[in-house]
Amino acid sequence: MEKWGFGLTRKELLGIVEDYVKTNKIKTQFKNDKPGEDWFLNFKSRHKLSIKTLQSVEFARKKNVDPFLVYQYFDLLENTIKELVLEDKPSQIWNLDESSFCSDTSKTKIVGQRGLPATRTTSGPGKQNTTVLMCCSARGEKAPPLIIFKGKHVWDQWLAPPGSEFPEMTYAATANGWMESTVFKNYFEKSFVKCLPPERPVLVIYDGHATHLSVEVVRITIDNQITILKLPPHTSHILQPLDLSVFKSLKTLWDAKLVEWQRKNVGIKMPKNIFSKLIGDIWRETNPEVLRSGFVKAGIYT
Repeated sequence: MEKWGFGLTRKELLGIVEDYVKTNKIKTQFKNDKPGEDWFLNFKSRHKLSIKTLQSVEFARKKNVDPFLVYQYFDLLENTIKELVLEDKPSQIWNLDESSFCSDTSKTKIVGQRGLPATRTTSGPGKQNTTVLMCCSARGEKAPPLIIFKGKHVWDQWLAPPGSEFPEMTYAATANGWMESTVFKNYFEKSFVKCLPPERPVLVIYDGHATHLSVEVVRITIDNQITILKLPPHTSHILQPLDLSVFKSLKTLWDAKLVEWQRKNVGIKMPKNIFSKLIGDIWRETNPEVLRSGFVKAGIYT
């Protein structure tokens, strides 16, 4: 049951044993034929079991992790790398994806007195998330990030202070603060392609979200000798380098930066230009080895 994503609780397990004992009329020392805590602890010890906290996984993700689907992807990946002759060219294999960064800390823990509740003072009653697109290569190289703010236009005061921004960092604004096809196309053409090494061909791996695929993007890839390899649907959590290694490290760095800023600016909502600066800081500070390890975990490049 655990293997297929429907793990049993302690109560359910004891109930199944109780039903089994009653149905088969087995004589036991259980009170009212129901096993107790001692039996459960011994059962858990004998079979090397433990009580776990569940991780929620969408049904679509669980379904698409089918080995027959994943193996087809790896066959395609291997054939593509061989066809493009990129076996020993990590700087020509890239991955890109977006993630949201929250204005409130979520990972940082504090030291406090045992048995008493702990609170965190924030600037407002709600959380605000901002979408950021990141790109990296199997060699550990970084492309300029794209920050997508919610709004109609990008204002100059939203940009990181001059001299403190990540080189060539780009910005966009959409009605809901999410990625849109036009925004992705502009970033791909005007920022991402320009940061790539002069050597060709280049392989770019990313998920098949609707905003990532358009005729214009395909034309750009053809003109620049870039091959796109799309990940199978709902498998980015096990196949995408940025999801496997990079974003976790980034969010940890982000939390630390956020806590440090809030200590010095109590009750103040973080301005967008400071958000932009901090995003550039954590991207700059991310160890290239973390980027490379994502491609290793994803089975793309070793």
